[in-house]
Amino acid sequence: MACLEILSFRVFDSIAFICYLGYRQMDDSYQKILDFLTELKTFFIELANYITKNLHLSFLRFEEGKGIFVTALYRQRGRYARRLMHSGMAALASVAMVIAPVIAKEFPGRSVDPWEIPSPSLVLSASTSDPRTETIISEKLRDKIIGYQVQEGDTVSKVAEKFGVSEDTIRWQNDLPSKNSIKVGQTLEILPATGVSHKVQKGDTVYSIAKKYDADAQT
Repeated sequence: MACLEILSFRVFDSIAFICYLGYRQMDDSYQKILDFLTELKTFFIELANYITKNLHLSFLRFEEGKGIFVTALYRQRGRYARRLMHSGMAALASVAMVIAPVIAKEFPGRSVDPWEIPSPSLVLSASTSDPRTETIISEKLRDKIIGYQVQEGDTVSKVAEKFGVSEDTIRWQNDLPSKNSIKVGQTLEILPATGVSHKVQKGDTVYSIAKKYDADAQT
């Protein structure tokens, strides 16, 4: 019985020792992880500081170089402008020469011969040689009253249509009692446009004239 108790006690000690070793190993692993994360954080902080410092220095150098370049151009007062323009044109032509074959491959069978493109003068002559093309000359509006002698077969409506005014305009201007009260040989006064002729009297204003004819003074 005593031997059994001693054996049980030793087994218990062994288990306890194994658990202790496992706990120590876990504790060491956790500490290593914490140390690794701390070192990683420190590394990223140092890296960020390094990048920020170098970017700041690069920006300062760029600004310094730009200031020197601009100052040199200003002092030369455009002496290098022509050189820069020529260099830019040469670079543009080089890029066009490089890209042209690529564009030609993308659009096969659509090559354009520059010598076959008609000149602007030819295009102009071709477009203006159409016999159906007409030049419309605008009619200038008359600026004064003219006289018209009534002919055989004339009516107020025909005369109004001939001169582009309303029938009432002819009636009002010539004090005609009706549309058919005109005679052959009678001289009618024709206004330049549809409306009423008014001779300005002393004291007349735009508003008084508009009120007299029941019209809008703004028009």
